Amino acid sequence: QVSLAAAGVAHGVLVGKPGSGRHHVARTIHLAANDGSANLILPLACPLLEREVLSRSLQAVTRASTSGGPLATLLLLDLDQLALELQATLLDSLSDERPKFRILATASRSLNVLAQQGQFGCDLAALVSTFELNVPSLVERRDDLPLLAQAVLEQVNRESAKQLGGEPKRITSNPAWDGSP
Repeated sequence: QVSLAAAGVAHGVLVGKPGSGRHHVARTIHLAANDGSANLILPLACPLLEREVLSRSLQAVTRASTSGGPLATLLLLDLDQLALELQATLLDSLSDERPKFRILATASRSLNVLAQQGQFGCDLAALVSTFELNVPSLVERRDDLPLLAQAVLEQVNRESAKQLGGEPKRITSNPAWDGSP
């Protein structure tokens, strides 16, 4: 699903519980869509967003997208928590003309479901949710633990003069652990 999302330019929402890595998946889609080039990805934390910051950010990503380089991405973190008045501002800005940048958003619940319940703007949900990717929690993705550990190890090695390493160990279930956080 990530490969298919990266192959296109459609807006999309990554839905999952906090800590599931949905913002990392969004960054992966952005990088894969741009062949790993370091084009602009502008993350905005929606619960903390103010109207002026939103307006300036939209202008910045629009400028970056018209520079002729790879597709820029506006990454709206926790879009389901965006204030209603800012939802209207965002929708107005995006409705004026077809944005020349991609919007990727993260949410803990489906925007379309929230819109049906009257808790999110229907038009904005429809615009942003061209595709919806569900990101399961880490408890449901035990096979990803060695990959995540490797990524952390590589990050530490990039930032340190001392290089850490070791043989990967098989992760086995702990029968005493019931899977609850």
